[in-house]
Amino acid sequence: MKKKVIVVLCLVLALSLALAGCTPKPTPTPSGNEGQNTPEPAAKTEMTAAVTADFDSIDPQIMLASDTDRIMYNVYEGLAKCGADGNIKPGLAESWTFDGDTFVFKIRKGVKFHDGQDLTADDVVYSYKRMSGMIAEDQSAVKQAFQEGIASIEKTGDYEVTIKLAKTNTAFEANLLVSIIKDGAGPTIIAQPNGTGPYKLASYEPGVGCKLEKFEDYWGTKANIDVINVKMYSDTTASLLAMQNGEIQMSAVTEANLEMVPDTFNKLFISNNTPILVQVNCKEGVFSDVRVHQALNYATDQKSLIDALCPGSEWVSGYLTKLQTFYQKDNTGMYPYSPDKANELLAQAGYTADKKCKFDLMWFSNLSNYYESVSLVLKSQWDKTNFDCTLVDTDWSTFLSTVYSNPERKYDAALFGYTGKLDPFNQFRRLLSTNNSNIMMFKSEEYDNLLNEVSNTTDASVKQKAYHRMQDIIAEEAVGVWLHDNYGYIALDKNYDGYTPYVITFWDFSTIKKVN
Repeated sequence: MKKKVIVVLCLVLALSLALAGCTPKPTPTPSGNEGQNTPEPAAKTEMTAAVTADFDSIDPQIMLASDTDRIMYNVYEGLAKCGADGNIKPGLAESWTFDGDTFVFKIRKGVKFHDGQDLTADDVVYSYKRMSGMIAEDQSAVKQAFQEGIASIEKTGDYEVTIKLAKTNTAFEANLLVSIIKDGAGPTIIAQPNGTGPYKLASYEPGVGCKLEKFEDYWGTKANIDVINVKMYSDTTASLLAMQNGEIQMSAVTEANLEMVPDTFNKLFISNNTPILVQVNCKEGVFSDVRVHQALNYATDQKSLIDALCPGSEWVSGYLTKLQTFYQKDNTGMYPYSPDKANELLAQAGYTADKKCKFDLMWFSNLSNYYESVSLVLKSQWDKTNFDCTLVDTDWSTFLSTVYSNPERKYDAALFGYTGKLDPFNQFRRLLSTNNSNIMMFKSEEYDNLLNEVSNTTDASVKQKAYHRMQDIIAEEAVGVWLHDNYGYIALDKNYDGYTPYVITFWDFSTIKKVN
């Protein structure tokens, strides 16, 4: 049998050589063009960026995590965009009117999806109905704010959509950044990504990364770089080594590892507009007692933590940073660092040196290991009181399923940050008692009424007064331990320029260009 196979292979090889000998010679270059070569196509420009965590979903209407938004806003777009100045500006809708109850959108003409199909009003209607729970067979992307807030969605022209709200909500415009997908594409959007952004999602491998390719038919200003490779790292040493070896050209870095960034990189300071806090479970466990919340605040020295890990960062006392100064109220002085006061409150709640208040603090590993550093500093401070804290390191998916997705939320305390929004309403809505995303399980009738008041007025002074009172409630009830704005740096290879910072979590790759 082996001999027969060898004979056959020899015959095939001989025939191949014979055919090669019969291949016609290239036609000579016409007279006058001798010596000229066909120009080589220009090499594609590429850049590789490092991120801290895997995507929670590549369905743009389901994704929640900031690390996902950071990248996927390059692929998918909403009716509105966030401007670099923090204001809402037209996106897939070229304009709209809004009276507090009804939106009328003029959909932009000439927009193409990545598969070449045109954007129409039908796509907008489908997207908003899917997210509002109006498509019975597809409830995967239902957003509570849409389900409760939208009464009707209608196509009122080939390029016009009218949306009526269930009740007056002057803060609803901030929701217009949600992604629009093709009519009927919900069930297939993960397997067949199809957005309208300046980049196409060419490939994605969970836990490894993704590849973005420039979309040549983009309706707006086209991207400069042809290919963006996004790699996921969970180990600081590995990511910094990759940076030093020239394997990545862009990454978020913190004060702690800034000196390890090669000199071939620019270090761009950014305010992340992301308050970092210790969230507590107000419903059950040791933190169901407000005195324990307050004691944890007295046991925390935010200033020392900031000086040690992120000098220059803003100490915050709620959801808002200085980027939203008009609505921000500074309550940082309400809980001056005092281990004695912490122990006094703990004693009132039944916890002493002989019977310490035991709880777990969950955090997740990320690129910079920053949360680990914060956790260690906090524990060292709390150890000086009658708290007994156990640090629990988890991966991102476990953290999400325990704290976010599980409605029972069986956790004591969790350390992480909330990215800022264009309108304060969506930040304060996180503590609305009826909100499924109220991770801290906090309930306050006064708070709920104030939030409702905000959504029903266009008077900025009324909104400011309500937001200030809500921040007082947050402080008085000690709903978590607020630490600081998670400012940081973008390390960008000096061969690249044009990075644009935003007040939301977004790495706009389209503005970056290669300069060398």
